[in-house]
Amino acid sequence: MKKLIAIVVLALSFAWTSSAQIKSVGVRGGYGLEASIQQWFGYSSPQFVEVDLGMDLLQDHGFKLTGTYNWIVSNPSIAGSGAWDLYMGPGVSLGYVYDTPGTRNDDRPSLMAAFVVQFGMEFYLFQHFGISVDVRPMIGYHFGAHDLYRGGLYGFIPSLALRYEF
Repeated sequence: MKKLIAIVVLALSFAWTSSAQIKSVGVRGGYGLEASIQQWFGYSSPQFVEVDLGMDLLQDHGFKLTGTYNWIVSNPSIAGSGAWDLYMGPGVSLGYVYDTPGTRNDDRPSLMAAFVVQFGMEFYLFQHFGISVDVRPMIGYHFGAHDLYRGGLYGFIPSLALRYEF
């Protein structure tokens, strides 16, 4: 019974603290299409976690779940109404994808795990609507081909994201 009470108290405390923080949801597209969630760590903290779930649309068809921990490295002051953020951070990606054609066993999808680095620029209009452009290269291992995951180089293709902050 004590464990159940501790779990309920812990779950309620997480729910209470997460409801007091900034969140944004949206879509991100580039070499694939992803649903995106950003969780900020308070109003004055320059850090956020971004989690994206999506599918690749180019050569490496499949699904990926990617999480990055980002820092705001600059808030340039540019004339006009809106707020600019330049951010970067590391992360991980897990997926079930095909690897680039030409590798061994490229005719079937398999698990993939990769390290990610994200660099981006975000602009918020009208206080709640955000537009961002970023690159997210990854280097990892494709378990079906028993080789490096070559599809991560598509991360150098800039991606556009549209988000709503609430």
